[in-house]
Amino acid sequence: MAVSKNEVKKLGQLSRIGIKKEEVESIQGDLEKILGFVSKLKELPVPKGDDLGAVKIPTNNVREDVSDLKGGEYTRKLLEQAPNVENGFVKVKNVLQNDQN
Repeated sequence: MAVSKNEVKKLGQLSRIGIKKEEVESIQGDLEKILGFVSKLKELPVPKGDDLGAVKIPTNNVREDVSDLKGGEYTRKLLEQAPNVENGFVKVKNVLQNDQN
């Protein structure tokens, strides 16, 4: 399966890893090999119906989410203790940056 250089660059942006220009072709080749291997899975026989044998899909048995707390019960106390409040919310330092601009 062919992967374009633009797709490699886009994947680098989406994953927030810096891909140097000289690395693009190498990564492009690696991705093509990976996708080629994965596409071979299409050739495997797939059992039909309930022929999956002993394969069991695990399920979570969870309890009901119950709370005796009333919404907003501690809001005023929390906001009084916060070092910086704006419009009824605790204001915090921006930790995420968008380097794409």
